[in-house]
Amino acid sequence: MKLLFIITKGIERAGSALRTIQLAAVTAEAGHHVEVFLFDEAVHWAQGIEAADGETLEHYLEMLQADKHPIMVCKSCLAKRRIPKDSLIAGTVIVEMPQMAAKLADPDYKVFTF
Repeated sequence: MKLLFIITKGIERAGSALRTIQLAAVTAEAGHHVEVFLFDEAVHWAQGIEAADGETLEHYLEMLQADKHPIMVCKSCLAKRRIPKDSLIAGTVIVEMPQMAAKLADPDYKVFTF
């Protein structure tokens, strides 16, 4: 089974967003197949924004091993916010909606939305 964590919260709900990223990272370290999808305001995490305590997505990249557990960023969400691709941190992958739709419809995936 593949676990897909969809995160929609940005800096306004930093605690919730970062705890979800941490949960995904711990789950990946435990040997499960994990993928993270940053959607809506969560795409800003891919820019390396910091929570008030200084915590960032980058703190969990090593645990997630992005080469095995992709951190995907919504392409249309980036476009809506006029975020350039070159402003994203290494280890993130831009994906289009049809790719995400295929994962959501795939019975091998269990989807969690935060």
